[in-house]
Amino acid sequence: MEKVFEVADLGRSVDRESGELQRAAKLSVLNLPEGEGITLGNALRRVLLGQIGGTGVLGFRLEGLDHEFMVPEGVVEDGLTIGLNLKKVLFKYYGDGVKVLYIKAKGPAEIKAADIVPDADVEVFNLDQTILTVSTDREIYMEIYLTNGVGYRTVEDNKKLYQFPFRTIYLDTSFSPVRRAEYHVTPAIVDEPGTFESLELIVYTNLAVDPVEVIRQAANFLSEEFRKVAEAKEAAAGEVVVEEQAISDEKLDASVEMLNLSRAVLTHLEKANINTIRDLVDVLEHNESIPGIGAVRLEEIRNKLAAYLEGGTEDETQS
Repeated sequence: MEKVFEVADLGRSVDRESGELQRAAKLSVLNLPEGEGITLGNALRRVLLGQIGGTGVLGFRLEGLDHEFMVPEGVVEDGLTIGLNLKKVLFKYYGDGVKVLYIKAKGPAEIKAADIVPDADVEVFNLDQTILTVSTDREIYMEIYLTNGVGYRTVEDNKKLYQFPFRTIYLDTSFSPVRRAEYHVTPAIVDEPGTFESLELIVYTNLAVDPVEVIRQAANFLSEEFRKVAEAKEAAAGEVVVEEQAISDEKLDASVEMLNLSRAVLTHLEKANINTIRDLVDVLEHNESIPGIGAVRLEEIRNKLAAYLEGGTEDETQS
């Protein structure tokens, strides 16, 4: 029996928990062999929740605001609240790199997303979202930094990746436009094992994306990854052994300080009892987490380790 795939836009609704507007789409698949529904549904759900990119706010700078706990003169909210409000603004950035948006206004007024100076590369979807409230006749000048990405970044990650002007308030950033994804598998004929089954997957997103297109993105992601698996070349066992033996004991037993890592990273490695290159290689080969080390710093460690094992420290190989 031929499989049937259908995708439908379910329109807009109000999220029961947050009270915010959301969009939804449904994928329906009929006539799947028994067991295939959960395989397909689980794979799509994991990609939808973790691999769909979007636009996120990295930080902001407001004249008169020195740190996030401060309430600027003439402003009702503190820096933390302003940051939370900014993260609720739904942006779609049609470019690359970091984009800077501006707000120039005069109080007393409630400053909303609609007050952001229009930019041809950026679309704002919830113009009525409040950002801050000005209680006096002071002038407001604000810079908002945003970019496109995938997944989640902490404040520390953003501070390491970007160097914004002094007194910038850095934010943690969630790039995913997907709010929720769920699937259900039901047998085509109840109480008759061995028959075909059907899959129903529903994805809920914010207003900045088309949920139907998001489902297609997830399917294309899986298709591309599995294509690479199918085309992967078989490595000869001898090649792996030669590479492992090429790394001398002297290099493996050297201190991790040879990698020219920052003092903060070295401290976290020391606390995790990772003192030598061999210790670090063992942890990374087993995909073990290192307390205090996020995704950005872990990538830095991997790059410097690879450079060191290939012939020296990363700084030496670049010089």
